[in-house]
Parts: sequence; C-alpha cells; structure tokens
Amino acid sequence: MHNRIIFFSALSLTLFSCTKDVGEIPEGGTTGLASITTDAKLWDYTKSQTHYYYYKNDSIDKIVSTSGFHKGSYFLEFNAKAKSVLGSDGKLPSGSTFPDSSLAIKALYTNGSTPAMYAVILKNSKSAFASGGWMWAIFNPDGSVITSITQSGSSCNIAGCHSGGRDHLLTFDAHP
Repeated sequence: MHNRIIFFSALSLTLFSCTKDVGEIPEGGTTGLASITTDAKLWDYTKSQTHYYYYKNDSIDKIVSTSGFHKGSYFLEFNAKAKSVLGSDGKLPSGSTFPDSSLAIKALYTNGSTPAMYAVILKNSKSAFASGGWMWAIFNPDGSVITSITQSGSSCNIAGCHSGGRDHLLTFDAHP
C-alpha cells in the first residue's frame, strides 16, 4: 500500500509539473497578446512560432522591390494564424483582414544569402503600440532592434505606403 501511495504521488507530481515551453503565446492563439509590450517579447514571439508559410508558397524566388524602405529582395512569411485567411492564390482576399495574432515577417536581403534585417508585423489591435491594428518592428538577424514597436509604425509610413495595401500589407497588390 505504501509503495502505491509513493508511486501515485510521484506520477501526479510528474504529470502536473510538466509544461510545454512554446513561447508566451500558443501558435495561432490570442491569449497573452497583451504581454507583448517590448521589442524583446515581440522577437521572442516570432521565434516561438513553430511553422511559417512563404508568400504564395514560394521558398525559392525572393520578391524584388525597387522602392521605399524595402528596396532589395525579400522573402515574406506568415504564421499559421495569418495563413488561415489567405486564399488559394496565397494572397489575402480583397476586403478581408487578418485576425489578431497574425504575424508576417519580411526577411530583407541586400547582398548574399543571409538576411540583413527582419521587418516584423504582428496584428495586435488592442496594443497601445499598434497602428492600424498592427505592431511593427525591424530587427537585425541577432534580434537587436533597428526600429522599435514603441514608434507605433511611424517609421513604416503606415499613413502613406502601407495604408494602400490589403490590411496594411502591400505585397498582395504590388507583386503578382
């Protein structure tokens, strides 16, 4: 009897003390979006996503941009939440919007095969740092900040360039 008590106590302790460490927010979930209040937490969120999907499922051909901040070439990737609303053509249907916790990352290349920086946007409409419902930041490959979420997208010219895109993403209209 004493061995059974020890066994079940150990089993209970093991079962109830284990947690799955996948970041602050489960992929595709909105729980905890309010906890993303710093650039470091946004960077961690991008790393917590377990799967990304390339724009139009193209992991080979970089998109080429000849104007604005995004001059050069880039890959655009979406988390599962953002991917869930894309059409069969890989684009956000006209008139549609992304749900909260949608994430898009542009890996920007200036030369070579290593990204020079990452432009990260997270749909977080309740954040004090959001502009147009999105939090915006730009990071170096090591996660150090180039443009902070505290600027609320002001460096991204949301009122100009990004306001013309589908839910603030110009890629859908600018590239076939």
